[in-house]
Amino acid sequence: MTLDHSSPKALYLQLYDTLTDSIRRGAFNPGDAFPSESELVETYHVSRVTVRKALALMVQDGALVRRKGRGTFVASPAFVESPRANGSFTLSCKERGVRPDTKLVSRKVVWASRSVATQLNLKEGESVICAERLRLINDVPAIIETDYFPQEMAFLMEANLVDDPILEVIFEGTGRMGHRHFDTFEVRFSGPTASRLLSVPERSALLGVNMTVYDEQDAPLYYNEQLVRSDIYKYAMGN
Repeated sequence: MTLDHSSPKALYLQLYDTLTDSIRRGAFNPGDAFPSESELVETYHVSRVTVRKALALMVQDGALVRRKGRGTFVASPAFVESPRANGSFTLSCKERGVRPDTKLVSRKVVWASRSVATQLNLKEGESVICAERLRLINDVPAIIETDYFPQEMAFLMEANLVDDPILEVIFEGTGRMGHRHFDTFEVRFSGPTASRLLSVPERSALLGVNMTVYDEQDAPLYYNEQLVRSDIYKYAMGN
């Protein structure tokens, strides 16, 4: 199989179109391993540089995902969730037939910044518990979540934050139930750490979500910040 070397259109763009079309036509299913660079060089009679540029563009567009140490795979369709949903990330994923996973990146006591203190009705500099988790869908990194809890929830330093929904853990420890939450959204760009955790190039555009969860007395329970890969996970706003 060859590309048109006489065309004014760059070879890597031709290859990008050809490979993307093959996915659309069903030649590959979501989650399938994609041919290696060497295989594509041999199949399409182009240089490795051309192949790399085409694959990089496909990754950027969300058609492919790279998994460190494993290779390149066809991306699954983006998971769509409503920020108004009451279910946990894990339960929501299972309801839609995708496989969720959570990894605890860090858990520590930090000083509350001005923004965190404001959301939790604390004074700037008060100690809070900070837990950072990585959310995955079908083994693909999708969301970095950073949660801030008031020091009165010190039991969270020992709680299972990987398998158990946060709101259930808080209810068991305090008797307080999540009642509502307020969300804001913005575009953010990935730094070195976020890029590494989410397996995206540095300065990739991400969806930033800030969420404050309140109890039934309208007192803040915790504050949550998210960096979301919108090619993997999407929010749908509804009435």
